[in-house]
Amino acid sequence: MKNVIITGASGLVATELGVLLSKRDDIQLYLISTHPNKLADRYGDKQNIKYFTLNEFKNYHYAAVDRSDILIHTAFSRSSEGDLLAQSIDYTSQVLQLVKEKNIRSFINISSQSIYGQKYEPLWKETTPAAPNYMYALGKYSTEVLTNTFLDGSNTNFTNIRLSSVCENARFLNVFVKNAIGGIPIKVFGGNQRCSFIDVRDVACALEAVIDMADKIELDNAYNLGTNQTYTIAELADSVKRVAKESYSINAQIEREDADIKLDVGMDSSRFMKTFNWEPTISVDDMIRSLFEFIINVNGGLSY
Repeated sequence: MKNVIITGASGLVATELGVLLSKRDDIQLYLISTHPNKLADRYGDKQNIKYFTLNEFKNYHYAAVDRSDILIHTAFSRSSEGDLLAQSIDYTSQVLQLVKEKNIRSFINISSQSIYGQKYEPLWKETTPAAPNYMYALGKYSTEVLTNTFLDGSNTNFTNIRLSSVCENARFLNVFVKNAIGGIPIKVFGGNQRCSFIDVRDVACALEAVIDMADKIELDNAYNLGTNQTYTIAELADSVKRVAKESYSINAQIEREDADIKLDVGMDSSRFMKTFNWEPTISVDDMIRSLFEFIINVNGGLSY
């Protein structure tokens, strides 16, 4: 039985990963959240899941089996507010202290592609220097520095996974889909900006592959986790329009306005794919289709 501990267990990635792992009878899950009671409501009476706050877990004694335990640290504010980012960095420090105290075998820090900034041309490799250019990105890079400082030279096998933008969290894609559903033109400013997304289901499967391999290999300091695919904003707007028509009989309209907005984002995730024998399976159209389904279900159906 492998013990898997997940912080930030109420978040998008952690929830998808928790649901996936809860179906396995060879894994005992320890979910850490500021609101563990809400997690119990979500997962029901599954016997292989326990719920804690971080302080509760610090005082909990569990039996590590063959040093096969692993902690996935997903907890971090998505805000750019300085106080919330400072709290997230402090929380990361507490989690790392717990890893050392409990002598946890493996630690996975979920970082972000944002640490690369815009100084260097994509596709970024793990060897590309970090150049964060806004508060959230700097906060994420700080967690990598903390991880390396706390755990370098320890018995813990650790890595920082630099995660591509998760489609479900992409604000402008959500706006595109909502506009299409509501009969409002999809407004594209510029359109040549290039970005990259990964579906949360692919993220969960990728992290499951890391969990299965972490006690068998020596992890590198960092891995990029993405799809190796990039798209312009205009291409994504066209994809929303196409999915709207093909799947929902919605005739979405696109309005494009010239704007000189520079953005070029993308990572080379070949090292992760080769190391963990993993590849993404969900296309950009399927990602967008999932956004349509989610928004339609939240709103109780189409109205147009």
